[in-house]
Amino acid sequence: MATPALYFDGHRSHPHPVVIHFDDIGNLSIKGGRELSLHFPFAGITVAPRLGNTPRALHLPDGGLLEVADNDLIDDLFRRLGGHRNLVHRLESRRLNVLLAFVVTAIGTALFALQGIPLIARAVAFSLPLQGLASLQEEGLDLLDRLGFVAPTRLPPARQEEVREIFARVAANIEEGGHSLRLELREGKRLGTNAVALPPRTIVVTDQLVELVKDDRELLAIFAHEAGHHHQRHHLRHLLEGSFMTALVVFVSGDLSAVNSLLATVPTWVLQLKYSRDFETEADRFATDFLLAAGEKPDHLATILLRLEAAGDEEAKTKPEEGGESASPITSYLSTHPETAARAAAILEASRAAAATP
Repeated sequence: MATPALYFDGHRSHPHPVVIHFDDIGNLSIKGGRELSLHFPFAGITVAPRLGNTPRALHLPDGGLLEVADNDLIDDLFRRLGGHRNLVHRLESRRLNVLLAFVVTAIGTALFALQGIPLIARAVAFSLPLQGLASLQEEGLDLLDRLGFVAPTRLPPARQEEVREIFARVAANIEEGGHSLRLELREGKRLGTNAVALPPRTIVVTDQLVELVKDDRELLAIFAHEAGHHHQRHHLRHLLEGSFMTALVVFVSGDLSAVNSLLATVPTWVLQLKYSRDFETEADRFATDFLLAAGEKPDHLATILLRLEAAGDEEAKTKPEEGGESASPITSYLSTHPETAARAAAILEASRAAAATP
């Protein structure tokens, strides 16, 4: 049976319309116009796998190529000569196979996103030197100041000194690669009652948070918690997880615009950081262990967390009334620290367990 095809001679990109014919034993004849007449044995022809209904490519012994739109003809030829259909085409021809492949791909992608990416991000975060993150620290501080989230501290000098002495108890026990923790005191303005851990080693604490504590051991607990974020490199792991997730989206969807979006938002990510439940649990555990080692009760951390939640609720109510300005997305410490009641309960349970241990 004759069928039309396009012939490429291997020397020029322009195709030649031809008619091809396979005899009973598979030998191929190509006819085109008055001058083109070629013959090839089937054994010398390489047939590309079938992909849906796209034209089939037949690679000829002389370096030429045929594009044949009649895939059924090629499949029938394989059957007659004892061959077989392409495995990919056989799989994609059945809806159940397509559905199964989609489900397996979706589950595999989800598992990699939920389990694989955090593990990879953790390994990468702890392999990177802290010196390379200094620019993020300065950019984060600059943004907080320039965008009006904070202003110079208004705490009396004597109180500032007391706060720094409390902070020094934490900083003296947490040093990595020669880098000590650094404290920045700021008046909260739009940031409100808050503490922010900026990579690589800075903790920003607002006047409102300092004024909220009723016992300086609560302030020590907050410092220990934020130090836990630094110690576990949560800020870097968070950024890497977002980057890897973007790469996964690009790989799955082919949407390269996601990369540009990520690069454009890197400088501001520290202002919108929302740690995961696992990160908060790690930081709480770190603070609990630190307080116990320092001879203090972890109860102070649970107490200040609950008070901060109440303060955050009050700020959320009052901010919209001030000058008609809507509340900042970061109005309280707890806006970045979810499930406060459950966390406080876990901290108190750890404190009771430690007290009961002889």
